[in-house]
Amino acid sequence: MPAFQYTAYDRRGQRRRGTVEARDAGEAVRRLKEQGFVVGRIAPREASIWTREIRLTRPRVRRLELIIFCRQLATLLRAGIPLADALAVLQQQAESRPLRAILARVLEDVRGGTAFSAACRAHGQAFPELFISMVRAGEATGNLDEVLEQLALFYEKERAAVEKVKSALVYPAIVLVTAVLVTAFLMWKVVPQFVDTYRAMGLELPWLTRLLISVSTGAAYHVHLWAGIPLAMAAGVVLAYRTPRGRVVFDRLRLRLPIYGPLVKKSTLARFCRTFSMLYAAAVPLLEALTLVGRVVQNAALAKVVEEAKTAMQEGRALADPFRRSRLIPPMVAHMIAVGEETGALDELLGKVAAYYEDEVAQAAERLKSSIEPLLILLVAALVGMVVLSVLLPSFQLYRHL
Repeated sequence: MPAFQYTAYDRRGQRRRGTVEARDAGEAVRRLKEQGFVVGRIAPREASIWTREIRLTRPRVRRLELIIFCRQLATLLRAGIPLADALAVLQQQAESRPLRAILARVLEDVRGGTAFSAACRAHGQAFPELFISMVRAGEATGNLDEVLEQLALFYEKERAAVEKVKSALVYPAIVLVTAVLVTAFLMWKVVPQFVDTYRAMGLELPWLTRLLISVSTGAAYHVHLWAGIPLAMAAGVVLAYRTPRGRVVFDRLRLRLPIYGPLVKKSTLARFCRTFSMLYAAAVPLLEALTLVGRVVQNAALAKVVEEAKTAMQEGRALADPFRRSRLIPPMVAHMIAVGEETGALDELLGKVAAYYEDEVAQAAERLKSSIEPLLILLVAALVGMVVLSVLLPSFQLYRHL
């Protein structure tokens, strides 16, 4: 929606400057008059250098920056500092240039009479939708400081869970890829040189050496297939994942993968329960809360179940019914939702389930790291040892003939 800069006078005769969003200048003037302003000047807002940069690059507030921002703003509001003054302080202290620019625009809108949540929504690419909805709920209930504190805690827990999953999965992936690359280099560069030497000496190559030569020769002559087939498969997966049906299928399979699947499933359930609990406690309307939860869980299969729950609510059925029928939702979670729906303590019960799964994610990540490291060592030793043995076996035969 277009934005207009205005200069107006309030009921006390004090001059005010700010920004208002409207379809045209006439609607902007009407909105200002409804707020008791006498409009002196109004014109379309011109994009500044910072604004153009933000619109072109569409930066997001980094998660750590958002955590710090929520925590600091909650502290300032709890101390009785007006919202505009608190935003001004945080805008001046922001270390990130994009964040300073975004807060400057938000501050300008807030001083112009725009609600904080509406000002943040104007920068939807910068602030998460969950943040905007929670802020709007905090404005409606008058406990914005508490909502911001809850958001900071939520994003801290989410960030910690993501880091634990990454630490458990990234290290094995790096070691495995490195081992494969080293093995491929030895097979394509080192082994052929030794083989040529052995053949020149008239030695009969053992079966292991002949096997590796066949594999490396075939890979060298058919490199386009070795490279093309994985690329074609990856492209097919990406194209299929972009379709709604394909996204649901792949996300459901992702949760069923060995080792990786249970860890991701627990992390997804923790995010689902924590988000739903926080939105319910903040008095966000239930249908809106379900919509937000479906977008936050980052799993299309679980989001489909949430959408079915939303449909059930619209049709007057129980919220817990779709969760009971789904194979993705553990019985404990479905039971807690049913009990919480009946008792009105949905936020409290889901919060306990979220804490349980957050602990499970932490323990599962540690178990995965401790159990997979020995397996990786054995795998790397087997790959490299096989290549080295294939090179040394002909040498042993040569020594026996001397």
